[in-house]
Amino acid sequence: MRTLLHSRLARRSAVTLAAALLGLALAEGLASGLRPPAHPRTVGVLLRASQDRVLETENVPGARQEIIYRDRAGAEVRSVEHMISASGWRGPAFSQHKPPGVFRIICVGDSHTLGHGVGEDETWPRALERALNLGQPSPRFEVLNFGVGGYGGAQKVALIERRALASQPDVVLLQLYMNDVEVGPRNLARHTRRSPLLRLAQPNRGGWVGALRERSGLCELVLSSLFSRQCLASYMGANAAGFEDSNPHWRQLQARILECRARLEQRGVKLMVVLYPLLFEQSGQLASHGVGHAVGDFCARESIPFVDLEPTFLGRPLTPLRIHPLDYHVTGEAHALAARATAEGLRSHGLLEGAAGPGHAVVLTATGSSGR
Repeated sequence: MRTLLHSRLARRSAVTLAAALLGLALAEGLASGLRPPAHPRTVGVLLRASQDRVLETENVPGARQEIIYRDRAGAEVRSVEHMISASGWRGPAFSQHKPPGVFRIICVGDSHTLGHGVGEDETWPRALERALNLGQPSPRFEVLNFGVGGYGGAQKVALIERRALASQPDVVLLQLYMNDVEVGPRNLARHTRRSPLLRLAQPNRGGWVGALRERSGLCELVLSSLFSRQCLASYMGANAAGFEDSNPHWRQLQARILECRARLEQRGVKLMVVLYPLLFEQSGQLASHGVGHAVGDFCARESIPFVDLEPTFLGRPLTPLRIHPLDYHVTGEAHALAARATAEGLRSHGLLEGAAGPGHAVVLTATGSSGR
């Protein structure tokens, strides 16, 4: 009897073990299929050191950069080319002197304005130009892309004063982003303090964890997802702290924007700020929601035209609007949505009045540099 009982228990244990092993094998198979695509490969450099100590870096005139996107196996699936004109900006060459009858808008921003990961015709400045000229008997609106990858808020404002004004804009758009303000060391440490789990999930970790990740697709998937979410949470918290009223760097940026507006107004140019959002949803809001409130409150207090692009993206599937699972820059479709919302903001704030004549309005688009 005992022998029969032991035999039954052994069979059940064997079946249970086999089921568990089969489940793990299936999970491994699914995980291998769910691995994120390989990191894109970048060929070429767009930036160089600038002699201007405030700007720090600048686009290289005539530079070419190719970003090659690959699948999970590392095979190329598509590539995107970034070209910088001889004048140092992305987009078609333009005359420094504005042609007669043209209403010129200059977009000043970071990699989101430059259009990291999308073709030249897909950037939001180009999409804005098309939107404004739609239905016009002949193109009258000219939108120039003064985006520089990695620029922060202070650099963007300096770029307006040192470079953009010389191109005779009617409107300057200052594009801001949630990492445009420096974060004090205490705030940074408070928001980026790593947990034991985060240390365990670091992609470059060696030892038994690294060996296990190489052999197990399931382990790689779980730890990669954990690390990405934890790092993103730390990134969002640290950068949101930059826009707190207690941060002196945010107060300094506000003062610089007001000084810049005064210089623009002396030349008959108006300013508009545009906040480019981080396309990651958190509790029914985008991750940049708090930053949008801080920038919006400042602009309302100082009567600066402002467009927060968050409402444009809320309620939409966000993953298809990002250029890559490992990159929060956005696709051409997202740039087109941003351009339409910006065009509506220009109209609603009355910044396109006089476009039939000499027109004097400058729109500043506010987006921070994601690559800083």
